[in-house]
Amino acid sequence: MKIHHYTSIETLEMILKNKSIKFNRLDQVDDKAEYKYDSTVYDTNIKLGKYTFVSCWTKSEMENIDLCNRYGKGNKGVRISLDEDMFETYDVGTVNRSFYNNREYCFENFVVSSYINKVGLVDVKYEQNIELYYKEAIKCFDQGVAFKHDNIGIYKKREWGLQNESRFIIHAQPFEPALMSNHPLSFPLALGTAYRNGMELSRTALYIPLKQEVLEHLEITMGPGTTDEDRKKVEKILKDCNIKAEIKDSALKGDL
Repeated sequence: MKIHHYTSIETLEMILKNKSIKFNRLDQVDDKAEYKYDSTVYDTNIKLGKYTFVSCWTKSEMENIDLCNRYGKGNKGVRISLDEDMFETYDVGTVNRSFYNNREYCFENFVVSSYINKVGLVDVKYEQNIELYYKEAIKCFDQGVAFKHDNIGIYKKREWGLQNESRFIIHAQPFEPALMSNHPLSFPLALGTAYRNGMELSRTALYIPLKQEVLEHLEITMGPGTTDEDRKKVEKILKDCNIKAEIKDSALKGDL
C-alpha cells in the first residue's frame, strides 16, 4: 500500500539525497495544542511534545488542497508516494521492531527504547478535547514518571480532521547523564529528574533511513501551482540522485 507525504521541492531533494525521512519533534509541528498540555500532578509541568518525534503522511489517494498549500509553499510543492513499509528496521529481540539496531539507542541526552516504540503507521484521531488524553498519558510518582505512550502524538483537535493524517512516531526518553551510576535505579531516577526539570533535548529532529528498494517505486505528483521549470527541477534531482520515479501532474492543475 502506498501512502503520501506533501512537501516542498527543496525538501524532496534532501529526502532523495540522504535517502532518509525527517521526523520532527512534536513541538515543531503545525497544531500547537498537541504539545502545550502538561501534567498538573505535583506541578511537574512536563511538556510531552518535547519528547515525541513524528513523520506525517496520509493514506488518502485524493489530493488534499490544505496539505498542498501548507507544506508545498503555495501549491508549488510535491506529493511523494512511497510503500508504507519504507524504513530500514531491526529485530532487536523484543515484541517490537526498532528503527535502531539496539534495544536502547542513546543520543547525547536522550534514549530511544524499542520497548516503548513501534515502527508501524498510526492513524491520527481527531477529538474535541485532546487535553483529556494527555492528562491520562502521564502518571507521576515520588521516584519517577510513567507514560501511556499510546496517547501521545496521535490526537489532534477535530478542526484538523480534513488532513486525514497518519504518522510514524518515535518516543524519546530524556535523561541526565550526570546522574547515572552503577546503582540499578540510577537510570529510572535520571529519567524522572529529566522529565521533572523539563530537559530540552539535544535534537529537534531525527532522520530514519529508507529502504533502497522502496525508492525504486517512488511516485511524485507535482503540486497544482507548479510550473514546467519546477518539473525540470524535480527531473534534475532524480537524475542527480540516480533515482527513477513516475512524475504526474496534479489533478487540480489549472483549477486553482
